[in-house]
Amino acid sequence: EAVVSTQSTGSKAISSDQYFNRGTAAEPAYDPKIENYRGASSISSDQYFNRETKPAGGGGYSAYGYDTSNIQLNAPDMTAVKQSLSEGAAKLGGKLTDLYYTAQEKLDNYR
Repeated sequence: EAVVSTQSTGSKAISSDQYFNRGTAAEPAYDPKIENYRGASSISSDQYFNRETKPAGGGGYSAYGYDTSNIQLNAPDMTAVKQSLSEGAAKLGGKLTDLYYTAQEKLDNYR
């Protein structure tokens, strides 16, 4: 089992590579794929894993590769939603009031 001391370095944490003696941050593990991108400012996961790149922005594909070009999103009229919720709350309130008075009446008759 590896034992690592952070006291000698003055650090508060160590990386898993340091813990398992897999090199240091100054000396990373060799990965041949990395050589292909030396000097690049960024790479995509599709490039790294040699996957076909989907068209970007407006290409009609979601992140999962599904064709989304035929989907139409229509936002609901928020005024109608608010009105519907208000009516539903009023109906529910009326039903609960009726239930309360019916239960109260039955309890009074029971006593």
